[in-house]
Amino acid sequence: MNGAGSDQSNVSLNKNNAGPDKTTGPDKTTDAAHENSASPDETLSDTPEHMEPFDVPAALVSPGLVLLKVSPKLKKKIRLWVEPASFQFVYRQVSKNSTHSFHVDDIRSITPRQLASHYRRELGFAKDAERRWVSIAFFDHRKNKTKLLHLVADSAHDAKRLLHTVGKFKSIKDRLAADFLVDLKDLDAVKRSLLSGKAEHAGRAAKQLLTFAEVLRYCQRLGINVHEARLQALFAHVTPAPAQHMGFADFKRFVELLTRRDDIARVYAGLVGAGHTLGLDAFCRFATATQHEPPDRDALAATFRRFAGPAAAWSVDAFAAYLKLPQCAASRQQYLRADYYAQPLNEYFILLSHNTYLTGRQVAGGSSVEGYVRALQRGCRCLEIDVWNNPADAGAEPIVNHGRTFTSGILLSNVLATVRRFAFQASPFPLILSLEVHCCPRAQELVAQILEDVFGAALVLRPLDSRGVLPSPAALRHRVLVKVKKTSAFAGAVDEHGRFATSSATHTSSATHTSVSDGERAPGSRFKIRRRPAGKVCARLSDLAVYCQGLKFRNFSLPELKTYNHCFSLSETAANAMLRDPAKTAALDKHNRRFLMRVYPAKTRLRSSNLLPPAYWAHGVQMVATNWQTYDLGQQLNEAFFATAPGRGYVLKPPALRRPPMKASMRRPPPDVHVRFRIDVLGAQQLPKPPAAASVCPFVTVELVGAAALDWAPDLAPGATPVVPDNGFNPTWNLRFSGRLRAATELVFLRLTIHTSAARHAVESPKEIALLVTHLFDLKQGYRHLPLKDLCGETLEYSSLFVYILYGPA
Repeated sequence: MNGAGSDQSNVSLNKNNAGPDKTTGPDKTTDAAHENSASPDETLSDTPEHMEPFDVPAALVSPGLVLLKVSPKLKKKIRLWVEPASFQFVYRQVSKNSTHSFHVDDIRSITPRQLASHYRRELGFAKDAERRWVSIAFFDHRKNKTKLLHLVADSAHDAKRLLHTVGKFKSIKDRLAADFLVDLKDLDAVKRSLLSGKAEHAGRAAKQLLTFAEVLRYCQRLGINVHEARLQALFAHVTPAPAQHMGFADFKRFVELLTRRDDIARVYAGLVGAGHTLGLDAFCRFATATQHEPPDRDALAATFRRFAGPAAAWSVDAFAAYLKLPQCAASRQQYLRADYYAQPLNEYFILLSHNTYLTGRQVAGGSSVEGYVRALQRGCRCLEIDVWNNPADAGAEPIVNHGRTFTSGILLSNVLATVRRFAFQASPFPLILSLEVHCCPRAQELVAQILEDVFGAALVLRPLDSRGVLPSPAALRHRVLVKVKKTSAFAGAVDEHGRFATSSATHTSSATHTSVSDGERAPGSRFKIRRRPAGKVCARLSDLAVYCQGLKFRNFSLPELKTYNHCFSLSETAANAMLRDPAKTAALDKHNRRFLMRVYPAKTRLRSSNLLPPAYWAHGVQMVATNWQTYDLGQQLNEAFFATAPGRGYVLKPPALRRPPMKASMRRPPPDVHVRFRIDVLGAQQLPKPPAAASVCPFVTVELVGAAALDWAPDLAPGATPVVPDNGFNPTWNLRFSGRLRAATELVFLRLTIHTSAARHAVESPKEIALLVTHLFDLKQGYRHLPLKDLCGETLEYSSLFVYILYGPA
């Protein structure tokens, strides 16, 4: 947040001057803002017109505010307080001395009051607790995962104070970290509170100065991961000898040196030469030839004027500001085309979550609506819901869980109410509810009724038209589809010409049915066949499967292939067996050009690990399910691919997977893609520091995933940068990686992993601290900032990698 910032962000902290609670009304300016005021050009004094003090409520100063911490297993009284100088929230159980803490930057989300009603219902609290409820999701560094902290205050007023304090802390830290005090007029009010947690003494008001110890504490509390020796050298460089303090002008120069982007300065120098600035013509050449932007001179001139100023030229700072613009983001953003979402559903890859309700392992993990919330907020468009009889009463409301395991269950109505609330917050395109029904007919009737009651007019109950093709995502905006097995494989099914399909009685569902079993094969065939019980789905529930009639795959020659609205489901084991057979592979490829298919992880993945989705996308499979609670390579690739249309949940297939193949082309494999590439890793910004590490000594590894063959240039880097000692704030590498690759499809992904080394100049006991996975051919070429994620897949708000990208036909 550059410049003076919004009124909301212009606040400071004053821990020891807590005073009365100020959270019951609008933010107020206290007398502390006017003490010792002076011009910022003369001192480091208060600037009340820019900074508004924030008094931490007395109840949130140690020993802390008493709250009830609740979970599915326990209810505990805790005390929670804040440490303003370090932006920490600390809590402990009332009866114990051991504490837990999290930093404001670790907070992933805050869900208060009625917005957390799904958590309240799940945990069995009455509605009167709603006004006192606050749920905080934060990253737990000890367990290396996101943790949910459900808190119930003694009063609505206490809940409001907690929310207000968390919000203010977050606002202040966001502002400070965005560009490390770009608005230096705000320096003193922030410095005063961060360094000492209290107002400066009046004796220093006339001439406030910073010692090196204060600067060091200041940088540490802002998460600026630069070694003390470098900070000491910068301090000495800007401080006139023999002085041991710096004033405002010195500190401003200190900040400028610390935040200088050597990686960008090097690019800028290469464009303009020594002693010159960047003019309009040179900028237009750079934007079109290097950045591969459209050659629209009027648009480029407007961008240039935005940063040019009276000199009609760009400085290095203007050039750096341009490279941070949203229009310079790395994605090609093809999803913005007007017709992108106008094709039938079968022509899209659809973002799907497997066992969405699980929060851990498949056998003994917990079940929670949180999985649905997080999936929907990330643009998931197909949710799996396993519905089982209520163990208390088979005729009562069904529950959602992993059935016949040690996982806990959730009431179906709570799940669906949560889904309704978050269904279209991220994406307006249709949401598919994939039901696995394991309950009795009476409970199934309840399932249908609850679906209709919860979703109302949003639920698709009949085809939009009689054309006999699947509608487009655009035609189904804000609609909900149900995917469930049909009572009969052909009851109500419609063929591709709009006619009702028919079949012999041998194809109707019965108490047992024939299916492909993972890893089993029948004599004389490539698959073993077994009979296993499968209860019928009642007609009322089955009829809700208007566009996604679930069918268990048997083969590609049965009449159900003529129904445009069927969806085959295969385990990865069965799919892999098919892909080993060229004839079956060709049939699968042909099927997926016109009809829907889903592939899900094998049941042997007891720890909820993931398959690799590109193996199935390459054959046109629209829905490849992954376990979102596990951020392994499979999920990283999944998120990277759908980030090409961020938050939408639908990615249009390439033309080669949509066009009906010619008979001749079906008999020969498609030609491979041959590409030359160049990836320059130039620098990084604001890398995270592991809690136990003294400093960050980062290096980057470079991988390309999905290439059948990969030839790195022999005289260049072998896949990793050198270690940069003691600088996680703005390390630079300026290292090139290039070569040629061959791939069967364009599903090639770039994976950049940032590690920190225990040694300062060599790789020793490396530890991953951030990563980036992206679809290589969705990247814009040229100089780009790539956002980084933590090891759980959460975006690191201030962290990025600066790279140069170039690729083309080999």
